[in-house]
Amino acid sequence: MLIGLMKLHLHIPHAKTLKERRRAMRSFIEKAKNKHNVSIAEINESVRVNEGHVGIAFISNSESAIKALFDDIEKIALTNGEIEIVKEEREVSEFF
Repeated sequence: MLIGLMKLHLHIPHAKTLKERRRAMRSFIEKAKNKHNVSIAEINESVRVNEGHVGIAFISNSESAIKALFDDIEKIALTNGEIEIVKEEREVSEFF
């Protein structure tokens, strides 16, 4: 069994308030959840209103499936229109 972990550091250029940031982050998270069966949550590491961090986890028997899923999550973020990816971290680990 393999576990894929992904962390995205996001920039929300239009966000001037926490409410605007939360709306943009929630939109992205819901789109990713609706399309894929992943665990995804906002990580509260942001000090700035126009930044956000998201953690994503996925379990599979195939490393290629995990990589394809993370590529698709990245595409969802890039086509969202409200957010930009500043930094991305990916890890695939064997569990058991």
